[in-house]
Amino acid sequence: RGTLGLEIKLTRLAPTEVAAVSFDTRTYAHRLGGQPADTIGQITEGLTRLRDSSSDKNKDLTNSDQVLIPFDQMIAELSRSVAASFVKKVAVTEKTVFYPVANGNLESARILIEEGAYELAIERLQQATASNPDPGDLYNLGLCFEAVGDYGLAINSYRAAWNADPENLLFAQGIGRIERLRRESPQLRRQLDSRR
Repeated sequence: RGTLGLEIKLTRLAPTEVAAVSFDTRTYAHRLGGQPADTIGQITEGLTRLRDSSSDKNKDLTNSDQVLIPFDQMIAELSRSVAASFVKKVAVTEKTVFYPVANGNLESARILIEEGAYELAIERLQQATASNPDPGDLYNLGLCFEAVGDYGLAINSYRAAWNADPENLLFAQGIGRIERLRRESPQLRRQLDSRR
């Protein structure tokens, strides 16, 4: 019986830095014996042994399931398991999602958002909402912040839009998306909590 501890580091070459670190452990044991089986289990096991004993007489012991797996093979399997877990943690996945754009006063911002020019749309929407805070434009501003990964400003914009028009389901959905992300990601939770 033992425990394997394995530390894996994902290192970026230029600039040289450690991008991610994971330390995982796996326990292993060779189980010999165990609790006695129930009566039906004992009978079934006995009959199975009797049936297989005649065919097993010429069987090589190394091919038998009674031989323990080699230690180095066990370590390799445990290491593979830890490595697979690490890959799941650090793998970059991109998923394209489509969220509806609200009808606001600034039609040019809507076009910029649909074309993926979020930074330019943020500039225009911030100028427009500073003087005339239309709920649709506030939602679109939140959508842009969400797209560039600034979830703190995104939820502030979504809340401002929803406070101006609490009947609009689209604005509530924006808040809900950020809240769901906040629950699922501890790092995002820290980012949002630092903005409060």
